[in-house]
Amino acid sequence: FDEKPRVRPPRAFHVDRVLRPYDANEARAQSMLIYCKMESDPDASAEYEYYVDHFSITWTTRNSSAGAPKLLLVTSQRVVLGDEGRLRPEWEVPVERIARVELKPGHLMLWTWEQLGIG
Repeated sequence: FDEKPRVRPPRAFHVDRVLRPYDANEARAQSMLIYCKMESDPDASAEYEYYVDHFSITWTTRNSSAGAPKLLLVTSQRVVLGDEGRLRPEWEVPVERIARVELKPGHLMLWTWEQLGIG
């Protein structure tokens, strides 16, 4: 068979593994998750990582100009912040290290157990 290029990003699979109607926004977030998996060690636990939710984040730079939109991706194993246009991760934190998350207009705050002096 001839391999054909993808027409759309891959469907997002949730933790419950229930097949849902195609959602283009979830599929874009799933694309970033796939890129994260390619960048990390291909261990057995990676195949059990699932999409949970995502958020588009707009922000302003220090000189009040609009920054490039960010995508905050939450999976069953990590939280990833990346470039929404290129769908490439900029940083990620394993879920077990996260103590608190605050998402408000204009800012995102994420505290790890280490930052709180507990971990």
